[in-house]
Formats: sequence, C-alpha cells, structure tokens
Amino acid sequence: LSARTGLSGTDELGDVGRSFDEMAERIQKLLQEERELLANVSHELRTPLARIHVALEIADEAVPEAARMSLREVNQDLTEIEGLVDDIITTTRLRIGGTADHAPPVSAMTLHLQDVAPAELCENASERFVQRHPQRAFETSASDSLPAICADPLLIRRAIDNLLENADKYSPDPGTPVVLRAEATLSQVVFEVRDMGIGISKEDLPRIFLPFFRSERSRSRACGGVGLGLTLAKRIVEAHGGSIDVTSSTTAGTVARIALPIASDH
Repeated sequence: LSARTGLSGTDELGDVGRSFDEMAERIQKLLQEERELLANVSHELRTPLARIHVALEIADEAVPEAARMSLREVNQDLTEIEGLVDDIITTTRLRIGGTADHAPPVSAMTLHLQDVAPAELCENASERFVQRHPQRAFETSASDSLPAICADPLLIRRAIDNLLENADKYSPDPGTPVVLRAEATLSQVVFEVRDMGIGISKEDLPRIFLPFFRSERSRSRACGGVGLGLTLAKRIVEAHGGSIDVTSSTTAGTVARIALPIASDH
C-alpha cells in the first residue's frame, strides 16, 4: 500500500502516475481509518460489556432489591452500546464513498429530503434538550420567518442535538446558559450553539472532528460520550452541502455553527 510511481512528468504518463499515487494514498488512508475504527470500537465496547457481566453476576446472587438495581445498570449500559452502534452505522453510511478530505457523495435517495422550517428544528431540539437537562439555563431564538432549508429533518436535528449535548457536557456550572439560535444570510441558514463552558484548547481544536477524538480532560467516562458526536454532525452537514465550524477558547467557551443552504425555491 505504500508503493507509489513517483512520476512527475507533464506528459500523459505523468498524469497517469499522479492519478495512481492519489488513488493509492486514498486507499491507504481509508484502510488506516478502518483499522483505527475497529480498535476504538473494541475499546469502547469493552467497558460497558464488562460492567454488564459484573451486574448480571450480582443480580444472580443478590437479594431482589440489589438485583433490580443491577438490572437497571445493565439497561443503562445497553443503552450506551445501542447509541454507540447507532452512531457508527450512521457515520459509516455517510462516510461511504468519501475521503477524509472530501464530503461524501450522499445522494438524495439516501437522505429523506424535504423543506424544513429552521424555527421548527430549533423548537424540537430545544424541547428535547430541556427535558434531558432541566437544571441547565437555556436560551433559544429562531424567527418563524426564516427561509426553509431542504434537508433530512431527523439527521439535521441529530446534528443540532449533538452540539447541544456537547455544550452541556463541557459546561460544569448549570447556571451558565447554553444558547441555540438560527439566523439567515443571503444564501444560508446558520444554526449556532453557544456555551460558556471549559472550552477547547488550541492544540485540540484542529482534531475535534476526528472519530473517537476526545481531549485528555474529557476522557473520563463520567463525561459520557465516545467521541463520535462532532464527527457525525460534520458528516451529516456536509452530506447536505453545508458546513460546520467551531471556535473556542478555554476562557470564553465554545461556539459551534452549522450553515445550510436555503431551499432553492425560497
């Protein structure tokens, strides 16, 4: 896989050589990503599976109340595994055919596209966020007059949910607000999630969209998550022809923005 032609001429043979080298580079990178994915999945599954084994052993030998508690823990671990598998499947589906440097060619048949009101997406995301985190200060702003976007509402909602969950996860003080708002430019609708949490260091910021990446301070399982949220959000957004960017500092918190094109008939 490391073989390259090394041809650099300007003739047809040079063109063929460069094309071959680019293809080999993409294949090598893709296989490396697959190996890393398998290694990370194995690591992330090992912990909840081990907890399930222990909980089942306790439930088998314990009094009824302790057994019920153990089974509740099993249910939590199974939910964690289910979420991990679901994220991997969705991420892989959006990844097929793409490369690390190019948006995946997801067709309209893969996405369930329809005209969606941004205010409705924000309202639905807000309701779920408040239900999950009732103690968190939360603000939202999205005008009903915003132009529609052509999108798969479930996937876009999931991308927004992931940004909101990250904002809550890395804002230890529940009194500091998480803000969700949507605004329109001439050609795009921009969804913004803002927090005043611990932020992301300059060293970590370029790597936050890599699968399973988590900065060292957040590797504790108490934080939850396995490092696929931003990866999945990025692939969802790029599959819609949009873009996502994150700005952050360890003193001012984090701002994540999703920009999606306005529907063509708006």
